[in-house]
Amino acid sequence: MIVNAIPAAMKPSAPAPDASAPALPDALNARMLQRLLSALGEIRAAALQLEATHAAAIEAIEPAHRASARNLLHYLGVRRHDIRALQADLVGCGLSSLSNMESSTLASIDSVLANLARLTGSAAAPHPPGPVDLRTGALLLADHAHALLGAPPQARATRIMVTMPSEAAHDPRLVRELLEAGMDVMRINCAHDDAASWKAMARHLRAAERQTGRRCRIQVDLAGPKLRTGALRELGQLLKLKPERDAFGRVLRPARIELVGAETQPVGTAARIGVSADIVRRAANGDRLRVRDARGKTRELALARQDAHTLVAELGHSLYLQGGAVIELWREDSRLLTGSVGRLPAVAPPIVLHRGDTLLLTRSAEPGCDAMRSAGGKIEVPARIHCTLDAAFLQARPGEPVWFDDGRIGGVVEANDHELITVRITHAGAEGSRLRAEKGINFPETQFALSALTDKDIADLEAVVGFADIV
Repeated sequence: MIVNAIPAAMKPSAPAPDASAPALPDALNARMLQRLLSALGEIRAAALQLEATHAAAIEAIEPAHRASARNLLHYLGVRRHDIRALQADLVGCGLSSLSNMESSTLASIDSVLANLARLTGSAAAPHPPGPVDLRTGALLLADHAHALLGAPPQARATRIMVTMPSEAAHDPRLVRELLEAGMDVMRINCAHDDAASWKAMARHLRAAERQTGRRCRIQVDLAGPKLRTGALRELGQLLKLKPERDAFGRVLRPARIELVGAETQPVGTAARIGVSADIVRRAANGDRLRVRDARGKTRELALARQDAHTLVAELGHSLYLQGGAVIELWREDSRLLTGSVGRLPAVAPPIVLHRGDTLLLTRSAEPGCDAMRSAGGKIEVPARIHCTLDAAFLQARPGEPVWFDDGRIGGVVEANDHELITVRITHAGAEGSRLRAEKGINFPETQFALSALTDKDIADLEAVVGFADIV
């Protein structure tokens, strides 16, 4: 209950109660309001404490950006706490839930504190103003987004960032198509490919900008210390094509793929593969391509010319196409040419892990492989896979937990001889879980002393500084 302390003689006559006005909820009482004031005050203090611990770092920041840096620390200080219950109580009192405080954290908290104080009938505690107020924070956010990401698109409120596949280094048309489709930021991940490929991607983008008149930023992500699974043993190159079918197995839409000269498509994708250039040059509408797939089945693909350098192939059956497979170009009943399929994506089967299995993490970068089993299914040689972080082999201790692939697979370190970490799997799916290359590894209780930038990162930074807009 909120007590009104005005003497009765001084009170104006009360208006007749409005039957349509909702009654205040029972939870809105003095005790709850004081509890909210206290809890929110503690959250505010935590935000300021985090700022204080980074005072030296703030001083090293460009003065024009210090207010934003302080606001970011305030936001991180708040988000270190679980405030969901507090937010629900604030909403129950008809107050802001602080769900949109990113651009002006301290000002948002102070606004709610002031409203809470009014509800209790007391004066709000005086606080120095935060680095940005509610209006300035929103304006700064818009200005910084414009400076970093470019002008916002007219037809939408968000920018589109696209991570470049390896093919973008060799396929300028792919880059142009992405730009025409609305790409606002090209993202290059330095954990993949090499400096020559990154420069080629940037070169293709700048050429596409000149051709289309559109502007696109380039963001480069440095890899940093990598704690991931390494490569798996490859068994060959394969691309599976299959038509779309209805519930009765009838073809609704044939499988479709573009064919280009192998020299312009070094590695095939699900949408485009390279084949012998002579076949691309000679083929005409209505010709057929004949190939024997990985299962020994002969398949025919109907061809149509898309442009001078591209064919479109369609088929109504499943096809398991292997890299290097022999293909024949047929026109009516005559075989015109024999050629071959170019490189296709490598096939590397995942490791299948069950609870109780042993997994060996290797310091050496040898390709990983699944366990070797006897005819009766008993594991004779445990599965193994490379762990990319050397520090794990120096600091992981028996008994410490380890998780893979965002927590889908878990285990416990049983031994570490600095070259092999033996992990006993304790968490996996009922029918086993699949572990693939380039999946995250997490040692939540292991202490690592690591620099944020590796020697490779510094070399990569020198390679990209000439074309990157954002790092």
